[in-house]
Amino acid sequence: MSDDVSSVTSPEEAEKHSLLAGKEHHDQHDWTHSLQAHAAELAHSTQEAASRGPQKSEIQLRYLLQIMLEANCLEIATVISIVLKDALALIRIVNAARTSGDSKVCVMRLFKGLKTLDHWAQNEW
Repeated sequence: MSDDVSSVTSPEEAEKHSLLAGKEHHDQHDWTHSLQAHAAELAHSTQEAASRGPQKSEIQLRYLLQIMLEANCLEIATVISIVLKDALALIRIVNAARTSGDSKVCVMRLFKGLKTLDHWAQNEW
């Protein structure tokens, strides 16, 4: 009986059926690809959140950073901004160092501290 049906089907209908099957396969592939992309994004976000620690700790560090900036403890503020991975805070620290009374000495201390931190990180990790 299936031979009768296939012989009755016109070439246009067969092509249409083939195109629909191909579209379904393409849609399924797109959906699978989209799902994989979302899973990878979720994994990356989870890993980033885990590396940053709990949100309460981040809030406390940001508060401590603000206190250190107000107290002009720029070296400690630099370390905190690096822990927070906050580039804008680091720019604020450098700008504060540049506008201080003895800007050259202050900027050199920050530079020396960053070099020391980099050296430590390279040797310890």
